[in-house]
Amino acid sequence: MELTGKYAEARANYTLLAAEYPIEGLLGQVRCLLARGNREASLELFEQADQQNFASIEIDLALAEINYISGKLNKAEALTEKILKTDPLNIKAQWLKIRLLRDTGKLEEADSLARRIQQQYEQQPFQEVEQLHTYHLILNDYLLRHPQSELFKFLVNDLKQQQLERNPNYWPALVAAGNLYLKKFNKPEAVRHFQQALSINPNAVSAYTSLAEVYLLDFDLDEAKRQLDRAIEISPLDLAVNLSLTEIDLANFRTQDALERLNKIKERYPTSEALLGKIAACYVLLESRPEQPSTNALELMESVESRNPHCGEFYYSLASTLDRRRRYFDSEPYFRKANECQPNRADILADLGLLLMRMGNEEEAAEVLNRAFQLDPFHVRVHNMLQVIETLAFYKTLETEHFFIRYRGTSDEILARYAGVYLEEIYPELAKQFQYEVDSKVLIEIFSQKGKTPGHGWFSARMAGIPYISTVGACAGQVVAITSPSEVPYNWSRVLKHELIHVINLQQTRFNLPHWLAEGIAVDNEGYPRPPEWNALLKQRYRSNSLFNLESINFGFIRPQGKSDWLMAYCQSELYFQFIKENFGEKTPGKLLNALYLNLDTPEAIHEVFHISEDEFDQNFQNYLEKIIQNESSYEFDYGDQNYAKLLRLKTERPDDPLVATQLANLYLKTKRYQEARELLIHALQTKPSFPFAQYLLARIELAEGDVSAAVIRLNKTVGEDKPYPEAVQLLAAIYLKQKQYQKAEECYRWAQSHHSNDPLWARQLARVYLMSGNQQKLAHALETIASLDADDFLTRKKLAQLAILQKDYSQAAKWAREAIYVKLTDPEVHLWLGQAEYELEHWQMAELAWESAAKLTPETEMLTIALARVYIKLNKNNRAKEKLNKILREDPTHLTANNLLREIEP
Repeated sequence: MELTGKYAEARANYTLLAAEYPIEGLLGQVRCLLARGNREASLELFEQADQQNFASIEIDLALAEINYISGKLNKAEALTEKILKTDPLNIKAQWLKIRLLRDTGKLEEADSLARRIQQQYEQQPFQEVEQLHTYHLILNDYLLRHPQSELFKFLVNDLKQQQLERNPNYWPALVAAGNLYLKKFNKPEAVRHFQQALSINPNAVSAYTSLAEVYLLDFDLDEAKRQLDRAIEISPLDLAVNLSLTEIDLANFRTQDALERLNKIKERYPTSEALLGKIAACYVLLESRPEQPSTNALELMESVESRNPHCGEFYYSLASTLDRRRRYFDSEPYFRKANECQPNRADILADLGLLLMRMGNEEEAAEVLNRAFQLDPFHVRVHNMLQVIETLAFYKTLETEHFFIRYRGTSDEILARYAGVYLEEIYPELAKQFQYEVDSKVLIEIFSQKGKTPGHGWFSARMAGIPYISTVGACAGQVVAITSPSEVPYNWSRVLKHELIHVINLQQTRFNLPHWLAEGIAVDNEGYPRPPEWNALLKQRYRSNSLFNLESINFGFIRPQGKSDWLMAYCQSELYFQFIKENFGEKTPGKLLNALYLNLDTPEAIHEVFHISEDEFDQNFQNYLEKIIQNESSYEFDYGDQNYAKLLRLKTERPDDPLVATQLANLYLKTKRYQEARELLIHALQTKPSFPFAQYLLARIELAEGDVSAAVIRLNKTVGEDKPYPEAVQLLAAIYLKQKQYQKAEECYRWAQSHHSNDPLWARQLARVYLMSGNQQKLAHALETIASLDADDFLTRKKLAQLAILQKDYSQAAKWAREAIYVKLTDPEVHLWLGQAEYELEHWQMAELAWESAAKLTPETEMLTIALARVYIKLNKNNRAKEKLNKILREDPTHLTANNLLREIEP
């Protein structure tokens, strides 16, 4: 019963057993109580046993274990030594002694004892299941400081199997093996073991806690919370359960709640370094200020070190907790301290190495990660990151004043050169805007395919140590990584600017930057209006009362429930930032960043800067949103279900419903049942005369029957409505275009555009009208509108560059050619135009870059060779100019232009 989790029934049976076998009955009752965390009742039973003069090694062992967990290390040590005098090879007592030695900094003695126990096992293997499990715990602890692949295999295979052979219901063996798999990020195998344990014992607290850890790794906080809620019902004061619940508190940005939870259980586990490390981290998060560390944290560090000078677990817990909150500057020294305390722990080295990669310190990171991998070759993220480092070894580096840009391949070399120019152009503007200069050169890495792994795979491994993350660019505060646009086309200038803003803001706040503010600032600075999809989603979420607030918006980024959550988080973040600027002044965001630099949390920073509470701030923002939603046009024509059988049933139930009739007519129209469709639509319009969907469908029937005039009259009725029905506008304008009535088509599209100015659809249609009518001036204006609305439209930008070149408007040509290159690097024609425009503007270096890029993308023509020679001469690169000119003269010694240019160099 005890092993299957029926603790109450098992305890009752042990109580009966105590009448005949008092010690066995007592110990059984204690185990059942401790399984539910009832330490106090267990001690009461021991007091009763003491009064009855019961004495045994097993009782002393249980008491020693309770004293150890309770932080009464002297009592635990005395009992342990008493047992070992009587039974020197008692493995449970030896396990207690190892922990006592370890927790007081005597690591060499602890490891020496562990090795002796290994020899003991090799000479005479343990037979009892409890002995085997204790041996597993000893080896697992030893493995932490002395990783060995063979020892890992022995634990998860042989030793686990030996325990299950003795007792197939011995679920602790399954949990212990699952935890080892989890440390190696083998989550499927870990989950299988935890679930198998729970199938044996549905009240196994450690299995629920370990399963929750899997979900925490995936940031599925809701599922993790469900597992922990089940565990806490069984054992409310369990250490591991409460530590995991603290992780959820911290992930939910509730640091004060986390600290309160930890302090509640501190008295029960006063020497737990994992617990004390998290408490210290909370003090750092809540109390530290620039150049003024938390006094409470420092006192706690001093206290722990006085007990254990090798308290690596304490500093590792402290550093890991800060690291998960993205407080990289703060966590680094504590990872280093943990490594100093316990230099052979692969987990500490792994996390330190991964942090150094995020901080851009790749040379030291490689050294640290190689050491971690030598100790633990099963660590998936370390293995992935070492592959990234190996890949980066083949990359070239372009250095500019403020950036190191790493790349490989011809197309990415072109990108690196253009990116260097672009970044150096925007950096001074951004530094001035945010009143902050980065501490050192920013590392930019462009990942492209190597072997069978695409660039996005390398990018994901670089930023997260895992094969896939959903974006093409990411920032870790010191490093920006992007996927090569040669593989996944996108506007790379927009992404680089976005990520560079993150670099500046993260550094200037020492990484104390809420996700919503970081994204709001970056998206707003991209310079594009909110897309129509965002506005439609905003209205939909407003009506369904599912908008984010400051407490929930960060989860839209870190654990979205779907794509709409992710989009809404970006949308609202930008709106929050715009709300701040519009209501509190353009300089207020800078004040907010300064407050965050001082390590204030979001509510404190809001109160400091805006002099209102977070709730008041959010309420004012909701009022601001309501005004935006009321004033913002969006397409609201979602006509719902198109299921034929259901529509027939609804038509019977609601014969006068115009929507149902129109939906059914739409289905009839698709099968050319025009007469039935017409009857339904006429009936719908009798009920709702201005219903645009019904008018549009009737117009389609009229067109199908050849009555164009009637269709035009009907469609003009829908175009006259306050809110345009896009399909009706498109159909009416298409008729006018077919009739070459370009002005009327233009009026249709302009009217729709006036209602939906942020939708590039109408500008595209206007451009089509102007192209067909030959109106070059209006065409250019329409194309500029499209480009201002769609950051990724290459062809529009290319066309604008071409028009400007034809008109010899070289300033505009250079602008639009560069904009086109930002979207697509591999079109040689655009590089040629850019070179021509920049040359005419006497921007010799940009002309050189453009023409050299063209030469890499297309066979070098005579005209391009001459152009390159000209620009080399302007840049005083005469030797390179001679190379180009001699190349032509070898083919044609009489070439007039080449000879004239050569004479300029050699008069």
